[in-house]
Amino acid sequence: AERARSFRRPCFPAIDRRCCCSQQLGVAQSMTRTCSPASSTVLQPPRVLVGLRNPWPVPRRSRHNMGALVLEALAANFEDEVEWRWCWSCMCWIAAPGEGCDRPVLVQTYAPYNWSGFSVRRVLELLDTQAEDMVLLHDDLDVAPGRSVSKASGSAGGNRGVKSVLESLGTDRVRRLRLGIGRPAEAEAASSGGSRSRRAVIAHVLSEVDADTLASFQASVAAGEVHKLLGLEGTVQPGTPGKAST
Repeated sequence: AERARSFRRPCFPAIDRRCCCSQQLGVAQSMTRTCSPASSTVLQPPRVLVGLRNPWPVPRRSRHNMGALVLEALAANFEDEVEWRWCWSCMCWIAAPGEGCDRPVLVQTYAPYNWSGFSVRRVLELLDTQAEDMVLLHDDLDVAPGRSVSKASGSAGGNRGVKSVLESLGTDRVRRLRLGIGRPAEAEAASSGGSRSRRAVIAHVLSEVDADTLASFQASVAAGEVHKLLGLEGTVQPGTPGKAST
């Protein structure tokens, strides 16, 4: 019984005993935007990076978890030691920046993928920030494997996790980094009704990503290409792995 109580105890001290608070994360004041409307066309560094993923028992390296996998690769390039902490009320892992480190707050959602919107909305409330301060990292069937494409706003493109986020936030003006996983090969999907059939797509996104695709994203992070797409130039040191812990 004592072990069960210990497992359920939140890792963050909390005002309502259920979640962490922004002051304890040390990020409340840093979330305030100071840019003027005239600078809206300039790519602003995000204050929050959110990587979508599925919880257990979906394989950790499944294609649907690509957003979180790339986020972990980014975390290894920040100057401070990245420490992930669990937040019960958000159903996610959060890594706040260390003292004197000018990097975004990192978030990995742990709600079921298609219901990620609750976690993302709750995190933004917790950090007292807005949707425009965030970039959402997620897998994308319609982008070639290993390729990254930024998107400033618009529809979810059939991605139910992204759709959940847009609906929860009440806006489609959410910056995204679409991480290509491609569609299932026709030969593999023939028995499931083709590469666009629901059955084939589900099997594809929940299966483990191939090593070449994952290595391609990791190389893009190491080369600083992903940092440019996110507007993080100057805030990190690409190619200089740091430490990440959970």
